[in-house]
Amino acid sequence: MLQTCDINAAYVRRLTQQARCDYLVCAGYFELLRPPLLAQFELALNAHPSLLPRWRGPAPLFWALRCGARQSGVSVHLMDGRFDHGPVVTQRPFVLPPRHSGAALFRLAGQLAGRLLADSLTRLAVGGPAALHQVAQNEAAATLAPRPRPQDVALEPLAWDLEALLNFACGAPFFRTPFLRLGDEMFFVRRGIDGVPGGQLPGSHVLWGDSLLVPCRDGTARLQVQTDKDVADP
Repeated sequence: MLQTCDINAAYVRRLTQQARCDYLVCAGYFELLRPPLLAQFELALNAHPSLLPRWRGPAPLFWALRCGARQSGVSVHLMDGRFDHGPVVTQRPFVLPPRHSGAALFRLAGQLAGRLLADSLTRLAVGGPAALHQVAQNEAAATLAPRPRPQDVALEPLAWDLEALLNFACGAPFFRTPFLRLGDEMFFVRRGIDGVPGGQLPGSHVLWGDSLLVPCRDGTARLQVQTDKDVADP
């Protein structure tokens, strides 16, 4: 086993040459593998948790939640030295279950990625690279999934549908903690709890312990939160 802080370093290339590996398989790795390293292999495969070319980059599941998507997917593609760019050899959608944590969604994506990679490697073993059906990605349909910035997790509940807000509140903290500012108070969201479709509040929000009730487009959502004071004085 090789552990390194720089996968593209010259000594890594020397080790892969010495190992005489034919294929490289990558899954759940967030660094870009550059052409000098990829050139050591006859073929390099990557499993990416989106239906490429949508959501290229390190945080596709976050952006699926941020966009209110009900499904994502996994794509196995050839690596070409650009982020999530090479031809797709297989992909399959999966449903994003409601109110799951980001870690749980990653596990679902990982299980599907394992099955798709196993199938691709079986085809490679039987027929070589020619056995993989390669489909070029449609560049016009490509979207990016960068690491979330603070403005990407700032919540305006009235801009959200209830279920999408609860799903985001449950899944997003795995990637970056969402927050919302109500008046002079800042609230950091730990998870979504539940909601009332069509529900209304007498004011802008209600805080009860660590539960925050806020209105959204089609109801009222209940979120588990910390305040900025809680964070400053645990």
